[in-house]
Amino acid sequence: MTDSRVDRRVVIAAQFAAILMIAPVAFAGDRSNNVEPGSVWQVAQNTAPAPRRLLPRKPVEPESPPAEPESVAPVAPDPFAEDPSEYKARSGIEVDRLRGPDPDEIGTIDFQTGGLVRTMWQSTPAKYVVHLMRQLPDSMASPTLRDILRRLLLTAADAPAREEGRDSPNLVALRIERLQTLGFLGSASALMEIAPRRQGDGRLLRLHADNLLMRGENEAACAETRRRDIPLEKTYWQYLLIFCQVLDGNLEEAALGANLLAESVESADPAFAALIDALVRGENPSTGEFAEATPLLFAVLHYARLPIPAALFEQASPPLLAMIAAFPDGDLDLRLAAAERAARFGALTPERLTRIYAEAAFSGEDVENALSIAESVRSPRGRALLYQAAAAQNVPTARAEVLQKALSLAREDGVYPLSVRLFSPMLGAILPSAELSWFAADAARALYALGRADLAEPWVTGLRYEVSRDPDVKLAADSLWAAASLSLPSAAEDAAAADAWRAAVTALMPTQARRRFGDAYALLEMQGLSLSGGQWRDVLGNFERRAMQLPDHTYRSALADAATAGRVGEALLLAAIVAGHDGPGEMDIGVLREIVVSLRQVGLMDEARALVIEAAVEKGL
Repeated sequence: MTDSRVDRRVVIAAQFAAILMIAPVAFAGDRSNNVEPGSVWQVAQNTAPAPRRLLPRKPVEPESPPAEPESVAPVAPDPFAEDPSEYKARSGIEVDRLRGPDPDEIGTIDFQTGGLVRTMWQSTPAKYVVHLMRQLPDSMASPTLRDILRRLLLTAADAPAREEGRDSPNLVALRIERLQTLGFLGSASALMEIAPRRQGDGRLLRLHADNLLMRGENEAACAETRRRDIPLEKTYWQYLLIFCQVLDGNLEEAALGANLLAESVESADPAFAALIDALVRGENPSTGEFAEATPLLFAVLHYARLPIPAALFEQASPPLLAMIAAFPDGDLDLRLAAAERAARFGALTPERLTRIYAEAAFSGEDVENALSIAESVRSPRGRALLYQAAAAQNVPTARAEVLQKALSLAREDGVYPLSVRLFSPMLGAILPSAELSWFAADAARALYALGRADLAEPWVTGLRYEVSRDPDVKLAADSLWAAASLSLPSAAEDAAAADAWRAAVTALMPTQARRRFGDAYALLEMQGLSLSGGQWRDVLGNFERRAMQLPDHTYRSALADAATAGRVGEALLLAAIVAGHDGPGEMDIGVLREIVVSLRQVGLMDEARALVIEAAVEKGL
């Protein structure tokens, strides 16, 4: 009689369990020969006898499917329905437990410690919360919206209402998964530590192992394979176990495990299997067309010192991009590109990115000629070179010259918001002076972008003083009105300054002036400034239609309804979905206004204001 697929998986799992039982000491491993214990780039010493060749293998033919049951009348699917198998115990035994505190109410912060209100899920059904969480983008360029999501996912709050008679969705696991995907590995780990269903929950166990792999903690991830409650029938754990045996130099056990896995119909990634086989045989592995980018695959590629294929780089999530950036022996250009993208989406701090910039190897001649080289090399490498050149300068005038070039190129290349954050310490350390009047407008604009109006204003004051001595400085001074008004609403009340700003923008960028006027006035209105009809008439040019993809109008309507009704958590999830992957500067201005209004309606006034500033920075204001 032919074994069923489930039976085969159980047998494979039993065989893997037997490997763990017969070689516990060997699996613990002697790491004394490793280059760096606990590091993702450590190299195992091949001291075991050469195992037998595992490839080529004969593929296992899929088993015949069971006979189809009698047809029944179809039932219309519920778009928010959960898969009950995702939450039932693997044993199939149902236990009637005493009701206690709801596990979905846990969190690491509350309203008093930076979280949201405890009643944020009031009047929002649990299945709808799950549905919205699954629609969240995997990456978000807006620091403001990203931080709102982090706080929402970590907040201890009353659980959303569930339907009677339905399986309870594992909302904690979904929150952890969303945090991890966005790159909040520390936050995800903290929430996981207090998750009441962690023991025996296969989903949480895998999230924990992935978290450790993405943080480069291979030894800790391997320790997870020795837990009694891991589901060894799952291919993921079999792959991880084999990798850990390779790391420990236990190549005989790894070869046996790889051979067992090859006999399973569950191995769906032949490129990954070939990669593991090459490691087991001690051969030089190569990359292929992998099924998907995963923390385990990236950990294996890093261990094998193999380059990340371009296809995987393009689909990598923010924390996987951070893994690429952290690989010390990786291609420099790929590391820098990954680091910049990871920093843009919040998986790397600006401080960590600057350290990666500083680690890039450049000759002394390159650093001396950084301005001209960066002008021609418009790439992460050029930006790293400019950073090193700025850091090497001790004279304020020389450093300001490099900063001015770096910010100018960043604006042209669309990375200005990230660049001002990277150079923030240097910008704050340079004091205004008459000798630096040529740098005053650039410094003030960058400091306004950083939310440091207190540091920007002395530069503006000095620039105004210079106008009396040098009329050519007037354009630069007048061009700062919009930036100042968005940061300091009182500055917007000066009608003469507004007129001078429009004249300056027209002179400095005539082809973009009308669009700048419209964007600035729309953002000022979002900040609470009342504009008269005359002011709008002054900026009208020739009417134009702009082609732009807009978010689903049903989600926008749902956002407005949730915000008006005060359903805080629901409104914030919808705001993040409507905003999507890109930053606020790339949104349609009407969509941005709807999100800003919604944030204000649920009480996030400071966050609404910060989002408008983000949009102004991205739009070049």
